[in-house]
Amino acid sequence: MEQEQISTAYQKLTTFMEQNTRAVEFVCYGITGIGLLVAVYRVRPFSKFKKPSDIPPHFLKHTELKGVVKRIDPSYSTLLMVDHKPLIPFPRFSRKKYLPIKLSGINVTNQGISWLQTECINISEELVFNKSTKLCTI
Repeated sequence: MEQEQISTAYQKLTTFMEQNTRAVEFVCYGITGIGLLVAVYRVRPFSKFKKPSDIPPHFLKHTELKGVVKRIDPSYSTLLMVDHKPLIPFPRFSRKKYLPIKLSGINVTNQGISWLQTECINISEELVFNKSTKLCTI
């Protein structure tokens, strides 16, 4: 009895799918589109981070942060102001905001700050920032 109900439900489903192929295609495309949107939302390939708390923990585990050092702020324990490059570049017309990165575990002197300013600022090469076990907030 139960086997017959399953087979009749299967037959009804197959006949519906055969008669309404366009609707079935649209449902498949819709499910695929929703899955793609969820994946893009979780991976955040276009995101340009402006503060360390914006960076999700799963992002740090799987990807490297790349960017160009634009300036050095010596007022608060030597912050590197980095123009973060997203995974997929997207043209932006808004004002540039930089990601502040603290040099953890390093006490930088005035000579060190001047060296950083001559060696790191506006170099055309992208720097790769290693993952830290502890994310500091500013």
